[in-house]
Amino acid sequence: MMDIPPDQNDKYINDYWNTISRAVGQILHNSPGVRVSFEQMYSIVYKCVCDGFAEKMHSDLLAQCSHHLEEVDRSLDACDPRIPQQYGEESLRLVIAFHEALELYLIAVQQITPIFAYMNKFYVEALLQTSLQVELMDLFRQKVADRRMDRIMASSGPASDLTTEVLSQRQGLHQDIQVQPTLDTWSHLQIVGSSSLRDTDYGETYLPPSRPDTSALPPMSSY
Repeated sequence: MMDIPPDQNDKYINDYWNTISRAVGQILHNSPGVRVSFEQMYSIVYKCVCDGFAEKMHSDLLAQCSHHLEEVDRSLDACDPRIPQQYGEESLRLVIAFHEALELYLIAVQQITPIFAYMNKFYVEALLQTSLQVELMDLFRQKVADRRMDRIMASSGPASDLTTEVLSQRQGLHQDIQVQPTLDTWSHLQIVGSSSLRDTDYGETYLPPSRPDTSALPPMSSY
């Protein structure tokens, strides 16, 4: 990563990242009663990119999401049966907790990606040849899913039926998410369909307009 002079780093932190990080944290933790302004956050991200901090902001965003997922991973450890073959209520509790964690993270991703749409278009897609959405879902796979999916999907007997039933019943919230009870699919967690970014009910926490059209934004020189 390119080094930022101390005075510019202070500007980045004070003018941009402190506010951005606080909002991202509220979204990730689904803070009750907290309303994040899409317009304000999108504008801050836009100006941050225009000031040349896209790489720094991208790195800090992934680090913050990674730290959050490490906390999620630790919370799931408390639901993880000590003996993999000992299926039943503990195994079912792990399946439910895992899927709840996945659902909450998917909601957060659907809120975060429109806020960072400008950074995604002109840095992540243009220079890194990927998308922020893919990066955020890959973090979940790396930090949470990979090491425990064998245990979840290897359930036998009644637990296997319960696992499939739970995963099936809890699909209703995210019809655009491809979740199949196979190890291969869990190794490639992804959101399909751009409609997932437009049609989500954000409730009291987040009320964005339609997905921003970055092509309609004024030239960066106007900022």
